Amino acid sequence: IEKDLEIDQGEVDRKERLLNGHTSMLLKLTNAGQAWDHESRHRESNIQHSGFVALLSLLIKDHKEYTELPPTRAVVSGNEGVGAAFSNLLSELVEPLADAVTDKIEVISTEDFESRVDAANEKLEQEWTQEDEVAILGFDVKALFASLSSRQTARVVRDAYLESELEYKGIDYKSAAMYVRYGMTDAEIRALKLTRLVPVRKKTRGQAPGITSAEALHADHAKDGDKWVFPNVEPTKNEERILMGAVLKIAVRTAWQNSCYAFGGRYYHQQQGGPTGRRITMAAARIIVGYNIGKEVTE
Repeated sequence: IEKDLEIDQGEVDRKERLLNGHTSMLLKLTNAGQAWDHESRHRESNIQHSGFVALLSLLIKDHKEYTELPPTRAVVSGNEGVGAAFSNLLSELVEPLADAVTDKIEVISTEDFESRVDAANEKLEQEWTQEDEVAILGFDVKALFASLSSRQTARVVRDAYLESELEYKGIDYKSAAMYVRYGMTDAEIRALKLTRLVPVRKKTRGQAPGITSAEALHADHAKDGDKWVFPNVEPTKNEERILMGAVLKIAVRTAWQNSCYAFGGRYYHQQQGGPTGRRITMAAARIIVGYNIGKEVTE
């Protein structure tokens, strides 16, 4: 707590509106609920106006010895409060990516470990020679969640997607381009070579509409055209992947930078690490371990 920033209800409300804008854009670009004509239900359940902040609790680590105060673990009820809906929606995109990582080194259960040992033994029975050295390598990442920075995690998630064979179906790439316009600078857009796809403002006077604008929060995809001009071009398959990679990068970065919790009657803005208690933190951590750390271990 001492490393985090204390905030007031006004700042909580501003973060809620910001995350509502990102949630709205994810709902539009994924066409969530369209197949069953449930878009309005998705928006009603995911766009929040409560101003409620998830509570942080301390669980005693009763497996460790102590003399005075017992060691504790901070736990946040991440299935509720500001940011919960955005985390869950984003996780629907990131979790399949974690599952798609090839040559995974994670073990998810005792049965999974036993199955891997059996498979390894069968392979060794066929291929092992006396010159081969065989060992079981096990490791745990110290303070994994706390070490996940926003920019590095967002970059690794994007890179993992670009190098994977995962394909998202039913994406509205026009809305994806709009989301990239809201979430990235001109320099970032040029670096990704997406300038020909991203909309430009109709009028250059005044401040440009952002992620909290009425257009971003509106359910109608066509409302974006009120303030923006979209290039009359279709993205290539490669550009579609770059767009979705950029979408993941923006969304993960946003989730990391806007995590809040309540403790002792006060509100705090988390300053480092993955959002405590959120589903998206576990999903991203699996990619960090499976894709990033996993490549170093296997190489």
